[in-house]
Amino acid sequence: MFGVGPSALNVERLAQWADGWTPLGASLEVVATTLTRIKKRMAEIGRDPATFRLRLNPDPVIKDGKIDVDATLAGIPALGKIGCTDVDLYVPAYCRGPEEFESLMDKYLRYHN
Repeated sequence: MFGVGPSALNVERLAQWADGWTPLGASLEVVATTLTRIKKRMAEIGRDPATFRLRLNPDPVIKDGKIDVDATLAGIPALGKIGCTDVDLYVPAYCRGPEEFESLMDKYLRYHN
């Protein structure tokens, strides 16, 4: 996994050497169009684009000054629609302690299959 921005040079690097991409500083629209470019380039150089992975984090939805877990997790299907294969969730941002972990995972798994 390369954690890089969506520049033309990085598209080439990703297509040539990476197994996946963790985009930095890009909107979902930019990520979607860049992923298409990466996979096209992979096919051109003889790499199987179906093996390429995309790792994203859902954008947190803030309500009353804190993260709305349910609204944030509801954004996961949109990530899949643009080609996301791996959804990362920074657990400490969503749980105040270990007692909330199981509930968070139950909610998360409803959206991430």
